[in-house]
Amino acid sequence: MLHFSIRHKLLIYSLLILTWINAQSQVSNQKEEAATLFAAGENAMDNHNWKEALRTLNHCLEIDPAFADAYYARGLVKEHFELWNEALTDFSIHLSFKPDHNEAVFKRAQLHYRLKHYSLAKEDFLNLLSLPVGETSTVFFEQGSFKGGVNQIFTAQGGNKKRIYNWLGLTETALHEYTRALIFFDSAIRLSPNDPDLYVNKGIAHEKNGEFNKANSAYAKALEINPTHGLAYFNLQTLSSKLNQTPSTNLLDSAIAHNSNLPYPYAERGYLYLKNGEYRQALVDYNRAIELNPKEADYYLNRGIIHEKLKQFKEAYNDYSFVIKLDESLSSAWLNRGNVLLRLNKEKLAIEDYSAAIAFENDYAAAYYNRGIAYYQLKQYAEACSDLRMAKRLGQALSEALERTVCSDKP
Repeated sequence: MLHFSIRHKLLIYSLLILTWINAQSQVSNQKEEAATLFAAGENAMDNHNWKEALRTLNHCLEIDPAFADAYYARGLVKEHFELWNEALTDFSIHLSFKPDHNEAVFKRAQLHYRLKHYSLAKEDFLNLLSLPVGETSTVFFEQGSFKGGVNQIFTAQGGNKKRIYNWLGLTETALHEYTRALIFFDSAIRLSPNDPDLYVNKGIAHEKNGEFNKANSAYAKALEINPTHGLAYFNLQTLSSKLNQTPSTNLLDSAIAHNSNLPYPYAERGYLYLKNGEYRQALVDYNRAIELNPKEADYYLNRGIIHEKLKQFKEAYNDYSFVIKLDESLSSAWLNRGNVLLRLNKEKLAIEDYSAAIAFENDYAAAYYNRGIAYYQLKQYAEACSDLRMAKRLGQALSEALERTVCSDKP
């Protein structure tokens, strides 16, 4: 009996050991397979085969969910596909394994900034100032200024503090902490006094803080360093009205001459032409701005207004419709499209658009007023009177004669 018990125990122990060895072998095989897939994913990234890289890295993480570097690599791939939130998640998971990986912290900070998580971006950028410098393989495009420009390429370590100070200045500006922003921009300028982008960013912070003369000086300094800096010309142009200077296209002409690939000088010049009634010139500039940045809703909105002024109602309708596709909550697009429909005697459709404008902005006086006119043209007098009086309560001018006509018992 005793011998049987010992043999029984030995058999059990042997089975347990074999099971453990088998399990360890499976784990080892899985890790080897995951490592092979990771290498294949990196190779696909190097060859710009992004879809294959994503597929391979997904498979890698299915096999080994604790493969830290695979999350970082997949985050880079998702950035390529502009899957910002998913990339942010991958970088955060990677950092839960490797919290001191400064490239990953930098990437996450940039994504937080892009997604307007400004407080979280600030936290990461501040963290970067104290992280040790490690090896780097990733290159980044520098955020030169708020509205673009020619970016420089750098690694997370190259010229690190200057760039982090710049990003912190941008982040503090986005948080409306302009005094702090200026401190960070000055810190960056001390490290790199000949970088015109830093002066442009400093000027923007001054401008947003109501310090227009200081903003003017900062933009002028940027142009002193780089006389072809398109954004500095553009910002000086938009600042001119705040300094009570007569609006002119001269600075915008210079901005375009020095960098013809920036959309906003064309849009700003087009807007000046629009205000001056020079609709053909305005249309040319907005066409170019849209060609350079086809996802900016305001450009289509203003081009729609220009088409209306030129009585090109089909084109205006198409532009307003595209604005709504880009941002359906933009109430002015619904109002303007409703106005086009009203001009085309499509009152019922116009009412639908005015109603949408009111749904997004319930105190939109112009939408109530114009919807009232549409109802009146359809002889729906009670609705017309109600809307016009609501518009009046919201501050819209309403003549006594029109109110009497619409709101009388028998118009």
